[in-house]
Amino acid sequence: MGLGLKRKEATGDIPVYQVVHEVSQGGYTLDTDGLVAGSIIPAGTVMIGDDATRKAKVLKSATIVEAAAADALVYKVSKNHQFATGDNISLGVKGKAYPATVDKSNANYDTLTVPTSLGLAAVGAVLFQSSTTGATNSAVAGVPTGTLLESRKVEANTTLTLALRATVYARRIPGVPADVKALLPLIIFSQSK
Repeated sequence: MGLGLKRKEATGDIPVYQVVHEVSQGGYTLDTDGLVAGSIIPAGTVMIGDDATRKAKVLKSATIVEAAAADALVYKVSKNHQFATGDNISLGVKGKAYPATVDKSNANYDTLTVPTSLGLAAVGAVLFQSSTTGATNSAVAGVPTGTLLESRKVEANTTLTLALRATVYARRIPGVPADVKALLPLIIFSQSK
């Protein structure tokens, strides 16, 4: 009788790493709380690993695809994010964070609607999931450990390997806010194509 761990690989990935110097020893199990079962977590996604439990949590993020005004309540974002209705979203650490309603009905983009504006957002800006809500206290839900080495399907007992020290093609991975990049000093986010 084994532990019941699963390793599911998604095929067809383009390379997202230039070089990987160090990976997590022993790996992690995906924390599926708040994730859509059966969806794919792409390689390069920022992860928050807990060394005590050996579970890793996705730092949810989405890239803005249409500029939003300073008083905007609706933010258009790229598809294939992991946000769910009720998740607190923010544009920056110690900024505004409010619960969002997710609308995936458009084929080209999704919309995240908040009750109070997060402020001005340029195309390419990145929203992330905040662990708090309010006008000046958004926060990352933990200390990012690394980035996901290979794409994985969201299922119970899915095992993961995290890149702890690497150079990643930033344009090929889910968006990472500047505040979060600063918390990952051993990951180089290359702007090469």
